[in-house]
Amino acid sequence: YSDYDTIEAVYKEFINEEPFLMYFMTFSGHLPYNYDYNAMCLKNREEAEKCTEGMDLPEDAVAYIAAQMELDKALEDLIDKLDEAGKLEKTVFIVTPDHYPYGLTDSGYDALAGKNVSDDAFEKHHSCLGIWSASMEEPVHVKKLCASVDVLPTVLNLLGVTYDSRILAGHDILSDSEELVIFADHSFKTDKIGYNTKTGEVTYYVDEKTVSQSYIDDKIKEVETKLYMSDEVINTDFYGYELSVDERVLIPRPETEGLTRLALSSAEPGDKVLDLCTGSGAIAIALKKESDKKNMKLQVTACDVS
Repeated sequence: YSDYDTIEAVYKEFINEEPFLMYFMTFSGHLPYNYDYNAMCLKNREEAEKCTEGMDLPEDAVAYIAAQMELDKALEDLIDKLDEAGKLEKTVFIVTPDHYPYGLTDSGYDALAGKNVSDDAFEKHHSCLGIWSASMEEPVHVKKLCASVDVLPTVLNLLGVTYDSRILAGHDILSDSEELVIFADHSFKTDKIGYNTKTGEVTYYVDEKTVSQSYIDDKIKEVETKLYMSDEVINTDFYGYELSVDERVLIPRPETEGLTRLALSSAEPGDKVLDLCTGSGAIAIALKKESDKKNMKLQVTACDVS
């Protein structure tokens, strides 16, 4: 699917709203990264090969760049449309990936990173976050460790929104909060150490003598507490329904509730709903239960091969 075509199809639905909030998930940038099964790689192949000429990149790395070019074009198109509508100066863009490109071969990933990252449990997850507005006078570069959970509190503070920070797991990246990134397997990284739960190995980023064992123990306890509380919230609050998930499926995301809400508002009584690759089944369960409350009698079918 083309991100550019997606923008073209939906921008009129929000661009004249005041204010508006729009969430896009890129399709173009997803795997596979080859010219046989990814139309976006093939579409931008010539342009990608031209701009990477002489860089000696593996084919899948070039195909990856070709896929991301479609997102670049989509963002450029959206910026132009917002500018024409007189909305660009008042719009904030937040662009970030939610995982590393695991669809690449190790050689392709290492080539794009310019170093060996595929064998590094921490570094392979190194990514980027961009927060931009045309009203910015100059760029601000932040080299602080942060994670996806830090995006929301950072943006809320930038916009001057009042919120209860106790209900958010992350921290404002621009604040003086401690640096802490937590991984799915409970490993973590701070500005002082990296802790690998699979091996129990501690990697030191500062002089080992300056890091006490109590610091390490306290961080391990802090991470376990944060993940426990996060699991409790997630397992008891998807559209008000309790769901129990494990490592076999993705944890339902807050934006998935938005998708459920959109589906409910778009559905007609008696509609048939098919939820392919349902994972935890969160969407299907919420759709069925909520539609029953409204006597819509939706016929919901969910399936998954995993």
